[in-house]
Amino acid sequence: MTVPTSVPVRPGRRRGRRRRSALALSAALLLPFTVLGLPAAAQNGPATAAVGGTLGAMAPTDPPTESPMIVPRPVSLEHEADAEPFLLTPDAQIVAAGEAAGAGAFLASVLRPSTGYDLPVTEAGDGADITLQVGPEHAVEGHEDSAEAYSLIAGADGVVVSATSAQGVFNGVQTLRQLFPTFVEHDEATAGPWTVPAVTVLDSPRFEYRGIMLDVARSFQTVDEVKQFIDSLVQLKMNHLHLHLADDQGWRIEITNEGRVEGDDIDYTRLTAVSGQTAMTEQGYEDEPGRTGFYTQEDYAEIVDYAAQRHVVVVPEIDTPGHTQAALHAIPQLNTEGAAPEPDPETGVPPAHGTGEVGHSTLDTRGEVTYTFLEHVWSQIAELTPGPYLHIGGDESHVTEEEDYIYFMDRMIDVVEDLGKEPFGWNELALADVHEDNVLQMWSAGTAGAAIAPERVNENGARMVVSDAPHAYLDQRYDGDDPEDPDDSVSPIGLSWACPDDCTVERYYDWDPQELFPDVMTEGFLGVEGPLWSETVRGIAQAQWLVLPRAATVLEIGWTPQADRALEDFFGRLATLGGRLTLQDHNFYATPEVAWTVDAAGVDQHLEAPGTAAAMTVGVVTAPGTSAEDIEATVDLGDGSEPVPATVVATREGDELTVNGEYLLEVEHTFTEPGTYSGVLSVTAPNGTATAPFTVTVLGDDGEPTPTPTPTPTVTTPATPPAKPGGGQLPATGAPVALVLLGVAALVGTGTGLLRRRRG
Repeated sequence: MTVPTSVPVRPGRRRGRRRRSALALSAALLLPFTVLGLPAAAQNGPATAAVGGTLGAMAPTDPPTESPMIVPRPVSLEHEADAEPFLLTPDAQIVAAGEAAGAGAFLASVLRPSTGYDLPVTEAGDGADITLQVGPEHAVEGHEDSAEAYSLIAGADGVVVSATSAQGVFNGVQTLRQLFPTFVEHDEATAGPWTVPAVTVLDSPRFEYRGIMLDVARSFQTVDEVKQFIDSLVQLKMNHLHLHLADDQGWRIEITNEGRVEGDDIDYTRLTAVSGQTAMTEQGYEDEPGRTGFYTQEDYAEIVDYAAQRHVVVVPEIDTPGHTQAALHAIPQLNTEGAAPEPDPETGVPPAHGTGEVGHSTLDTRGEVTYTFLEHVWSQIAELTPGPYLHIGGDESHVTEEEDYIYFMDRMIDVVEDLGKEPFGWNELALADVHEDNVLQMWSAGTAGAAIAPERVNENGARMVVSDAPHAYLDQRYDGDDPEDPDDSVSPIGLSWACPDDCTVERYYDWDPQELFPDVMTEGFLGVEGPLWSETVRGIAQAQWLVLPRAATVLEIGWTPQADRALEDFFGRLATLGGRLTLQDHNFYATPEVAWTVDAAGVDQHLEAPGTAAAMTVGVVTAPGTSAEDIEATVDLGDGSEPVPATVVATREGDELTVNGEYLLEVEHTFTEPGTYSGVLSVTAPNGTATAPFTVTVLGDDGEPTPTPTPTPTVTTPATPPAKPGGGQLPATGAPVALVLLGVAALVGTGTGLLRRRRG
């Protein structure tokens, strides 16, 4: 089949064979299971090394002893602990027909770099493959009304992900990613095996809206940075991206003059020509000012399309009637009598605004030019936005009289609804006559509209998205060593007004939106959102540092039933996420609240001849929150020589705003004879230990390795700290030589490529 070009894929596909039926696979797996409990920190996947893109060491696939670690926690996960896991092999294929094709292409793009396998995406196949299927017959029992529900069944015969929609299958793929060992997220091949434990997952979200907001108005993020932001969060089942496109400090979306109504003389291109070049002028790390820029309409459409491929709905916001100084600064016609602040007499517009001060600006709510302007702006944005929501802001309009505010919002509700969209606004919007399915974003109980919002939901039929600032605002700084001292913080960036102390992951996890509004009917809750305001944020790395891992708490609240959530269980599952984020090159704060899992993978080697000292990169380690000096590693090269210490090289330089935790293990060694040698690397870090296999193939004069027996490596596991189970660990045994030889032809140059990952 031909996979649609609108989905992210990597080249290399072939037709597959017909698969055995999913029903037969399901029946074979319906054996006694152990139900996922509340484990302490443990590594995803089986107690084996992450698997092999070099077609190298295929070690025994012992069943995993720990329940899989998934974020967010599925509704139901049953783990058959004694059953043989699914093993992904070099000739495997992904069967994904019809509406499942996009999810199949996405999964292949994740698996191919780390495994080195072709993994063609086909419409039909047979054997031990991964099957993704969509159809009304795949409704999940108990969750038939949810388009996002999915089932996942894995065992020795294969993996089947089923749903009634493409979005449901995509959700299942995100769970499947976390069932594979951590190094499935690596962008270069490492040694295997790639296994998925025998599980049955039945899953569906608690809320239909699970969002994160990115403020690009105060400091701009490029198209590529927004894509990176999406990718870091979609694996946690975010399905809405709220883009805050305009505020006092800047305007970030191109509006053209095309389609102006008769008599409209506003030059809309000035919005980006003038206020696309303004931003925050203070509060940045090391005094860096806010970054300027804007999205052309083509840029915005590219973001929307990229998000849609990942089943993420973009919610654009133009904040009004307050937070509008960027518009007033760019458009002279908006500065009529009721607007504020007053314009400069010489320029006819107020100056650019670069501070964090709020509440001082307003559009003229009684001036018809205001509505001419907003109708034109929103008509263009609506045409570019396939999602159902347009966010009209409404917060902190302190200099707008309440009567004028209500008049303005009533008119804006009509403007948005006339465009075929649902109005979305901060909780102050509840002061207006909101309609059925209008959305109220609850951000602060002490602000206007918050008290009447439950009534608007219950009586008017509005919906509620909860973004309770003390628990969900992701721009708040992390807590330091003294939770009683608001000035003692580990965060060189971030604000503190909503969370002056104790702004920990625990605080962000330990709350329930429905408890905050006990009088609101269950059906009135649309979902939750974690906003990131950008007064102090410059660039995507800083945005991710504040957002992760706390966004995982918000998204789990939006996905997992409240009764199934527990803090210690969450910390245990979160511990396994750090290595994945590290390998994906996503920045995050490695909070000491979490005992981050240590993981390792071997890198197979291929040497042209014996007798010469060879410098080799034999492994990769993830240990978030550490430095190279914290890591000790020894390498048994499998040739009977004594284990040697490895040189530990960080792939990135960590600092107070950049997570460190990915390391290359380098050794130099002379092999005296040709052959295929099974080595093992052993790693000790502050949070635990890990081992991983690798192979070294040394060619002889005839260009072939001598098939001599390989000595069994000896591995010494340190007594302290305690070993962490999971996807970077193997028994201290060598891999069978016959299986190693399967990949000799693919081994040339392996190991040297990882040196490219070093960054200054």
